[in-house]
Amino acid sequence: MLKVSMGVLAMVTFLESQFEQQERRPLSLTDVRVDRIVAGEKNLFVVRDDLLLGGTKERACVSFLENLGGSEDEEFVYASPFCGFAQVALARSAQVLGQTSVVFAARDPHFDDLRMHTYSKLAESLGAKIVLCESLAEAHEQSVAYAAESGSYLVPLGFDHPEFRSALKAAIKTVWAKIERSVGQPIRRLWLPVGSGTLAKCLREVIPPNVEMHLVNVNVLTESDSRIQAVMELPNTVYQTAPESFNEACEHMPEIPSNLHYDAKLWRFLSAEGEDGDLWWNVAR
Repeated sequence: MLKVSMGVLAMVTFLESQFEQQERRPLSLTDVRVDRIVAGEKNLFVVRDDLLLGGTKERACVSFLENLGGSEDEEFVYASPFCGFAQVALARSAQVLGQTSVVFAARDPHFDDLRMHTYSKLAESLGAKIVLCESLAEAHEQSVAYAAESGSYLVPLGFDHPEFRSALKAAIKTVWAKIERSVGQPIRRLWLPVGSGTLAKCLREVIPPNVEMHLVNVNVLTESDSRIQAVMELPNTVYQTAPESFNEACEHMPEIPSNLHYDAKLWRFLSAEGEDGDLWWNVAR
């Protein structure tokens, strides 16, 4: 287990190096890569969706935008946490479809001034217009007002929309059999970070009910939020909460590219409590 304490500059350098690695190791949306990693004497498996440009949500986002029935000049609006990776998935998918995206993104809180996080810069490089806001709450407020005035389509946090959930479940069904073949043994336990809870709810509906899901809330939303309450009530799940606030980077970093504010925060739990053969779904990097 690698324990990392990063300054702001080191963190930015680390994230940018991950993007450079990504460019050298592409992964198609219909394919999946599963690696074996070792934690102590335990052999664990990890779904490497960090190799997708837009992470796991890119698997369903193009289909989602198409199913909304928008025209070629449709504009999609989204309010993003400062380091949320859905903004990247949206920007990439809109780019593929020749549509436009506007992301109201919370500023990077590690700087005193109004500055984009590296992921917002990546979304911008993929064609998204970025509007920086002081917080996620302000981003949400401004995105709602903008969509109402412009007539653009407002995409909910975490893409928690029936059309997206349907597309994501179909995508998961496509790759799950490949994951099982790659692991080569029955999957008993799956580890997953929870932001908005969209992916957790879709996985629970698709994967075998006997697979125990270990969910780690990374504190995008409070536990009083109805979306988190719904996650906590999912059957055959173990729910835990990361000790760090959402704005804080994880203290225990895995040795694969992983979002320091999301996926990587479950590593402390997985490395300590995981069992031989457990599977970690690494959503993004």
